[in-house]
Amino acid sequence: MTEIMAHKKQLILELGDIASAKILDYGCGAGDFIELFLSESRQPKEIYAVDSSKEMIEKIQIRFANYIEKGIVIPRVCSNPTELYDTQFDRIICHNVLECVKDKPEFINSFNRLLIPQGIFLLSHHDFDSAIYNSNYKKLTRELIHHFADTQQSWQKHCDGQMGRKIPGLVEASLFKDNANFKTWRIVEREFQTGNYGFIMANMITEVAKTTFDDQTLKTWGTDLTLKNQIGEYYFAIDLVLAVLVKEANLMISQVERME
Repeated sequence: MTEIMAHKKQLILELGDIASAKILDYGCGAGDFIELFLSESRQPKEIYAVDSSKEMIEKIQIRFANYIEKGIVIPRVCSNPTELYDTQFDRIICHNVLECVKDKPEFINSFNRLLIPQGIFLLSHHDFDSAIYNSNYKKLTRELIHHFADTQQSWQKHCDGQMGRKIPGLVEASLFKDNANFKTWRIVEREFQTGNYGFIMANMITEVAKTTFDDQTLKTWGTDLTLKNQIGEYYFAIDLVLAVLVKEANLMISQVERME
């Protein structure tokens, strides 16, 4: 299992027992969490694989064709949680999506209506601007990380490279404020290789930086990380902030509507 998948496996453990549960993976991407849910010995009953990208849902349809045929995985193209108000879930996970949303408080509150009483909602996001690399090019490394965190990419309608650190404050103003548990995981890696988050982020950083930094500068930076790895000096770290949110059993519909 790659380091990235290991981190994601730790995340789904925050959802507790998922046996026979109805799960929503909102912003499912290519389906890493779905793969992990299906690998559990006590599998969920249904997994709604939801993403605003038709391309991602097409990948889900190919990757999990057998489970879709059995009615276990249910793929849907969806750009707003309100489109799912016709159903409720035992568990919901939403990872690295929040920065792309315009009205974040409304977005968070919308999941309350999608949960059964005492249902669990896991909201998590990497704090991209918190990333660090051990590099001989300290100033350049800082510039590249901040540039990546501050750049709205072509596929994004909104972006915030400091989204992770803002989750607690947003939740404190939400319907979940009295039933929230916050955690910050400092992910640390000592190897620069495929499947590790630092490796993938370095590739994302250089891709975004191509329009601002010259090719030789970016190549030099990447080569330095590779050399650091070869001599045992590579180091990468980033914060992952998560909120484990529980729906109050006695929260009245009128309260939900008032806050929405």
